[in-house]
Amino acid sequence: MRINIQNMLRQAGHAIPSDRDTGAYSFVLQQLGGHLLQLRDRTQAGDLTALDEFFKLYVFNDGKDYTRSPAVCAVCGGKGRIDTIRIGNVVNIPCPDCSAKETGADRNDG
Repeated sequence: MRINIQNMLRQAGHAIPSDRDTGAYSFVLQQLGGHLLQLRDRTQAGDLTALDEFFKLYVFNDGKDYTRSPAVCAVCGGKGRIDTIRIGNVVNIPCPDCSAKETGADRNDG
C-alpha cells in the first residue's frame, strides 16, 4: 500500500480542533508535508544542504543534533567533497581531485 503523506498530514491537521490547537500543530503538520516534498526533490537533485536545513527545523527529543558525515572518496579514501547522492544506495565515486587525476585534467600538457 502506498500512502500520500501530504494528504495524510493535511487530514491530520484538519482533525485537530481549532480551539485546542494552542501550538499551531494543524498548520505545522501541513507545512511538514510541503517540507518533505522539498526535501525529496532537493536531495534527488544532489542538494545535500536540504538535509541540514530540514533537521535544523525538525528535531527529536533525544538531545542529539543532526550532523551529516562527509562522503569518502572511493579512490583515495580521503574526505573528498562529493556532491552526488543516490537515495537508498551507497555511491562509490571519486572525489574531484581523484577524478581530475584519472582524466588527466590536472596535467599541464602545454
